[in-house]
Amino acid sequence: MAPLGLVTEFLAKKPQLLIPFETYADVETWVKPVEVIRQAAIALTEDAAMFQAIGYHKTRTEDGEEFLRSLAYYAEVLIQDSLVGFEKRFEVYSHTPTSTTTELTGNRSIGSTLLGARQSFQKLTDFLTNLVEILGWEFHWKIPSAGDMVPTASPYQLLYQMICKKKLHVPSAPTGDQIKRIFLSLQKQAYLALPKLDSGIQKVAPDAACGRPTMIFVAGTFDLSHIVFGANETAWGELTAVSAITRVACDTRLRHYVPVATEAFKALQRKEIEALAELENESGGTSDKEDLVWKARARAIDRMRSDQSTLGGEKEMGIALRPPTWAINQGCYLCQGMMEYQSPKSWNENQRKKYILRFD
Repeated sequence: MAPLGLVTEFLAKKPQLLIPFETYADVETWVKPVEVIRQAAIALTEDAAMFQAIGYHKTRTEDGEEFLRSLAYYAEVLIQDSLVGFEKRFEVYSHTPTSTTTELTGNRSIGSTLLGARQSFQKLTDFLTNLVEILGWEFHWKIPSAGDMVPTASPYQLLYQMICKKKLHVPSAPTGDQIKRIFLSLQKQAYLALPKLDSGIQKVAPDAACGRPTMIFVAGTFDLSHIVFGANETAWGELTAVSAITRVACDTRLRHYVPVATEAFKALQRKEIEALAELENESGGTSDKEDLVWKARARAIDRMRSDQSTLGGEKEMGIALRPPTWAINQGCYLCQGMMEYQSPKSWNENQRKKYILRFD
């Protein structure tokens, strides 16, 4: 089917923080969401630094403008408003010293965590101020108000969308093998040939929730004339006031896909149920349940290729990548069944079985 359009903007929303507490022990439970704010500030600084290091700041493009608008919303509203909200709520604890127990266990007090978040946010602000000053075009850095239109995609998604578009650009129609090699060149961040950032740019802690997506998906038509770039929703850990907003952004972005995706999902479910019934009948009830489910799902995926509700097209290729290392993943059961994308990498039956059975 023809590609559907994404909704690229939505009405800006401000985080609505609810921070109840009665005792100091209650206060300490809020360390984790404040740490998410700190990590998110570090992540945005890193994204902005990469944008500059690649040279995207030199020439105006629509993609570059969208990245900066998303960056402004994340930094000035989602992060700053959340940080200020916590600082006001816990002002009395803002200078709480780290206890000996805290030093020994590695845990941090709410006061030290707030201080760390404020310092990381200040570094972000300083970097963004400099970035806007050296832009090669006039850009109005605007702090979005509630109701302003802002991008539905995160800065991280928009940055790596630009990087992948450039990587996937080829001067002439490539062959099937060339397309496979091009897609596989995305599977490790080292293969992207990204510039090394200044030593002063801090990196996000491993596996930390920081407002970035945890899975990236890139797909293209058989001649790479059309590229689709997607991501799952951004990860905010226990900073639920922000994750509620970015969930709305994600749902809005995919609004046009929801009706057709629902139909494809229902069709895949029907085919799995039908295949499972067939296999149970063929086995006479002697086969292992897990093995039957695997075979039923594999059969359902195959049968979806001829179903009118399938969302993919012939010879389209897709690759799922897991930040920050960009390790390659198989497409999930729904991706394989509903989207019909081919993978540039071959997986043996045992690998496919284990991954398909992870869907519940």
